[in-house]
Amino acid sequence: MDQYLSRYLSMVVPLLAVLMVVPGCAGPAAHCFDVVVYGGTAGGAVAAVAAARDGASVALLEPRRHIGGMVSGGLGATDFGNQAVIGGMSRDFFVRAGRHYGEPIAWHFEPYVAEEIFAAWLKDAGVHVFFDHRLDRVDKKANRIRQVRIENGQVFAAKVFIDCSTKAT
Repeated sequence: MDQYLSRYLSMVVPLLAVLMVVPGCAGPAAHCFDVVVYGGTAGGAVAAVAAARDGASVALLEPRRHIGGMVSGGLGATDFGNQAVIGGMSRDFFVRAGRHYGEPIAWHFEPYVAEEIFAAWLKDAGVHVFFDHRLDRVDKKANRIRQVRIENGQVFAAKVFIDCSTKAT
């Protein structure tokens, strides 16, 4: 019996040690992600979705209850010169807006339509969205952010932090 226990412990203990020192994960009380994006602006939503699509576990911390920033806050008339140069996720956004209106693409849209598109993207990509999560403190080691503390006391640790906030936050 000791032989099996010894073999089991020799396999499990190193694994547990690795799990406990995952870079960026500081303690059992922290929410641990590969990427934490602060700010639910259009850029924040796109950064979170792109990271999640690349296989990262992602948290999006939004200080208020609104996703999409100016794009879903009333800036529904697109300012562009050449529509042919708009590609990637930006073009996908306008195609999805077009679907809402029964058109191939929509360059003008209502705020709620934009917010629905961002919300669907985040959900489909598996991004964990946390509303009403205002930053309280940033904990750094040397020049590297290790974790952030939210006003409600929650702690988020990650390998990568992306600031997509606005001055208003």
